[in-house]
Amino acid sequence: MKIAQGISEQEMRITIRTILLALFLPALVLAQNRGLKSPSEIAREQSKAVVIIEALDERGSVTGQGSGFIVTPQGAVVTNLHVVQGASSLRVKLPGGDMYKTSELVDVDDAKDIAIIKVKGFKLPVVMLGDSDKAETGEAGVAISS
Repeated sequence: MKIAQGISEQEMRITIRTILLALFLPALVLAQNRGLKSPSEIAREQSKAVVIIEALDERGSVTGQGSGFIVTPQGAVVTNLHVVQGASSLRVKLPGGDMYKTSELVDVDDAKDIAIIKVKGFKLPVVMLGDSDKAETGEAGVAISS
Protein backbone atom coordinates (compact mmCIF):
# COMPACT_ATOMS: atom_id res chain seq x y z
CA MET A 1 0.00 0.00 0.00
CA LYS A 2 1.31 3.45 -0.94
CA ILE A 3 0.64 6.59 1.11
CA ALA A 4 0.55 10.09 -0.42
CA GLN A 5 3.54 11.25 -2.50
CA GLY A 6 4.83 7.75 -3.17
CA ILE A 7 5.84 6.80 0.41
CA SER A 8 5.14 3.20 1.34
CA GLU A 9 3.43 2.27 4.60
CA GLN A 10 6.70 0.72 5.83
CA GLU A 11 8.66 3.90 5.09
CA MET A 12 5.96 5.97 6.85
CA ARG A 13 6.19 3.75 9.98
CA ILE A 14 9.97 4.12 10.07
CA THR A 15 9.66 7.90 9.64
CA ILE A 16 7.07 8.14 12.43
CA ARG A 17 9.22 6.00 14.75
CA THR A 18 12.23 8.19 14.02
CA ILE A 19 10.26 11.37 14.71
CA LEU A 20 8.84 9.96 17.94
CA LEU A 21 12.27 8.80 19.06
CA ALA A 22 13.70 12.24 18.29
CA LEU A 23 10.91 13.87 20.31
CA PHE A 24 10.93 11.56 23.32
CA LEU A 25 14.63 10.72 23.71
CA PRO A 26 15.57 14.18 25.04
CA ALA A 27 12.62 13.97 27.46
CA LEU A 28 13.87 10.59 28.73
CA VAL A 29 17.39 11.92 29.20
CA LEU A 30 16.06 14.97 31.07
CA ALA A 31 13.88 12.78 33.27
CA GLN A 32 16.84 10.57 34.16
CA ASN A 33 19.05 13.56 35.00
CA ARG A 34 16.37 15.59 36.76
CA GLY A 35 17.93 14.92 40.19
CA LEU A 36 21.41 15.95 39.07
CA LYS A 37 22.55 19.52 39.59
CA SER A 38 25.28 21.40 37.81
CA PRO A 39 28.43 22.35 39.75
CA SER A 40 27.35 26.01 39.66
CA GLU A 41 23.92 25.13 41.13
CA ILE A 42 25.58 23.11 43.89
CA ALA A 43 28.05 25.91 44.63
CA ARG A 44 25.27 28.50 44.73
CA GLU A 45 23.19 26.43 47.18
CA GLN A 46 26.03 25.24 49.41
CA SER A 47 28.11 28.43 49.53
CA LYS A 48 25.72 29.90 52.12
CA ALA A 49 27.42 27.63 54.67
CA VAL A 50 31.01 28.24 53.52
CA VAL A 51 32.76 30.61 55.92
CA ILE A 52 35.96 32.61 56.21
CA ILE A 53 37.89 31.96 59.42
CA GLU A 54 40.38 34.50 60.71
CA ALA A 55 42.92 33.47 63.34
CA LEU A 56 43.44 36.24 65.90
CA ASP A 57 46.25 36.89 68.36
CA GLU A 58 45.86 38.12 71.97
CA ARG A 59 45.36 41.72 70.74
CA GLY A 60 42.67 40.72 68.23
CA SER A 61 44.92 41.20 65.20
CA VAL A 62 44.51 38.81 62.29
CA THR A 63 47.44 36.38 62.05
CA GLY A 64 46.01 33.98 59.47
CA GLN A 65 42.98 33.16 57.40
CA GLY A 66 41.30 30.12 55.87
CA SER A 67 37.93 28.71 54.97
CA GLY A 68 35.57 26.23 56.54
CA PHE A 69 32.01 25.02 56.33
CA ILE A 70 29.13 24.79 58.79
CA VAL A 71 27.93 21.24 59.44
CA THR A 72 25.24 21.78 62.12
CA PRO A 73 22.63 24.51 62.52
CA GLN A 74 23.95 24.96 66.09
CA GLY A 75 27.35 26.15 64.84
CA ALA A 76 29.82 23.27 64.36
CA VAL A 77 32.32 24.35 61.70
CA VAL A 78 34.88 22.12 59.97
CA THR A 79 38.16 23.67 58.85
CA ASN A 80 41.84 22.82 58.55
CA LEU A 81 43.84 22.51 61.75
CA HIS A 82 46.64 24.70 60.38
CA VAL A 83 44.11 27.56 60.03
CA VAL A 84 43.24 27.63 63.74
CA GLN A 85 46.42 26.25 65.31
CA GLY A 86 48.13 28.72 67.64
CA ALA A 87 45.32 31.31 67.50
CA SER A 88 44.12 32.97 70.70
CA SER A 89 40.64 33.28 69.21
CA LEU A 90 38.86 33.00 65.88
CA ARG A 91 36.52 35.19 63.90
CA VAL A 92 34.10 33.30 61.63
CA LYS A 93 32.46 35.28 58.82
CA LEU A 94 29.38 34.02 56.99
CA PRO A 95 28.66 35.07 53.39
CA GLY A 96 25.63 37.07 54.53
CA GLY A 97 27.79 39.27 56.75
CA ASP A 98 27.12 37.66 60.14
CA MET A 99 30.26 37.34 62.24
CA TYR A 100 31.03 35.15 65.26
CA LYS A 101 34.04 35.24 67.57
CA THR A 102 35.02 32.00 69.27
CA SER A 103 37.88 30.15 70.88
CA GLU A 104 35.96 26.89 71.26
CA LEU A 105 37.93 24.08 69.65
CA VAL A 106 35.74 20.96 69.73
CA ASP A 107 38.08 18.37 68.22
CA VAL A 108 41.15 17.99 66.00
CA ASP A 109 42.79 15.35 63.83
CA ASP A 110 46.49 16.17 63.46
CA ALA A 111 47.08 13.49 60.83
CA LYS A 112 44.29 14.74 58.56
CA ASP A 113 44.79 18.46 59.34
CA ILE A 114 41.13 18.84 60.36
CA ALA A 115 39.62 20.86 63.19
CA ILE A 116 36.05 21.34 64.38
CA ILE A 117 35.25 24.63 66.04
CA LYS A 118 31.99 25.88 67.55
CA VAL A 119 30.35 29.26 67.09
CA LYS A 120 27.39 30.41 69.16
CA GLY A 121 24.73 30.55 66.51
CA PHE A 122 21.40 28.94 65.79
CA LYS A 123 19.52 28.06 62.61
CA LEU A 124 22.76 28.48 60.68
CA PRO A 125 22.95 27.28 57.07
CA VAL A 126 24.67 23.90 56.71
CA VAL A 127 26.36 22.11 53.83
CA MET A 128 24.89 18.89 52.55
CA LEU A 129 27.72 16.38 52.56
CA GLY A 130 27.93 13.42 50.22
CA ASP A 131 28.59 9.82 51.23
CA SER A 132 32.11 8.84 50.18
CA ASP A 133 31.23 5.15 50.64
CA LYS A 134 28.73 5.50 47.79
CA ALA A 135 31.10 7.39 45.46
CA GLU A 136 32.40 5.52 42.43
CA THR A 137 35.71 5.89 40.64
CA GLY A 138 35.40 8.53 37.95
CA GLU A 139 32.32 10.13 39.51
CA ALA A 140 32.31 13.94 39.51
CA GLY A 141 32.76 15.85 42.77
CA VAL A 142 32.42 19.54 43.61
CA ALA A 143 34.85 21.47 45.83
CA ILE A 144 33.74 24.82 47.23
CA SER A 145 35.83 27.37 49.10
CA SER A 146 35.53 30.99 50.10
